[in-house]
Amino acid sequence: MFHVHSLSIVLALALTPHLANSQRLWQGESGGFQITWSSTNLTARQASGTSMAFDAVAASKANWQDWTKEGGAEKYSAEFDYQLLSVVGPIISVQYGEECDCGGAHPMEFTGFSAFNLSKSLPQKPIDASLLDYFSPEVLYAALMKDPVVVAILHERKPASFTALSDILEKDGNYTHSDCEYAFGSDFVKHFAFYDSRPGVVDVRISLSHAVETCRGSFIQVGLELSVTDASLKAALAEAKLGRHGILMKELRRKVGPDAATTLSFPVAH
Repeated sequence: MFHVHSLSIVLALALTPHLANSQRLWQGESGGFQITWSSTNLTARQASGTSMAFDAVAASKANWQDWTKEGGAEKYSAEFDYQLLSVVGPIISVQYGEECDCGGAHPMEFTGFSAFNLSKSLPQKPIDASLLDYFSPEVLYAALMKDPVVVAILHERKPASFTALSDILEKDGNYTHSDCEYAFGSDFVKHFAFYDSRPGVVDVRISLSHAVETCRGSFIQVGLELSVTDASLKAALAEAKLGRHGILMKELRRKVGPDAATTLSFPVAH
């Protein structure tokens, strides 16, 4: 079990950003998409054209406009953090954080992993990818049942299937670490990144976000070792491991460091 707090480089960004001072963090092609991560944006567009599949600036603007559509833009403030984690085939995994001082007693804050399928996504509407798209329930069940966090949550209960295990994790899946509680949630299979791989095996990281307000914005990681049988995923992982197309989380963190991020701030300072 791995414990990580969200760290970011705070960078104010205009609604129409000037990219003259933009620092490129990583760029590559995978699954037919060109991915560019810089200090001012994270984008993915079709390599054979101009169609955009992911745009952190567009998504952040859409969120901000949705939060302030009934007023409050002059009083509220928000930040959206993006850290690229892995790129395998058309699957892009991102550490995403949002914080909004939106008039409540405390600022809203969330950090966690999200995986998106670029082949199905639009810039302002990224479509989730799921581990169940590539791994059978039986494979996920076997790996989860070995994980120390899951074992601690089960308290000697022995669910007979992935469905039964998922039900327990959704309804009673809180885990205490360093005086904070974290939760799997109902869609934990969508909050993942590909960390590293070996022939026929991939190491996956799943994020568990805070379950209590006193720990808002914190998260932990759960590591799973999964057997790969899906032919397209096996080929994409091999390409990412070699650095030809895509990249894995372990190597990307080594290249750019754990703190590199794109942070988009609203309202925009003029």
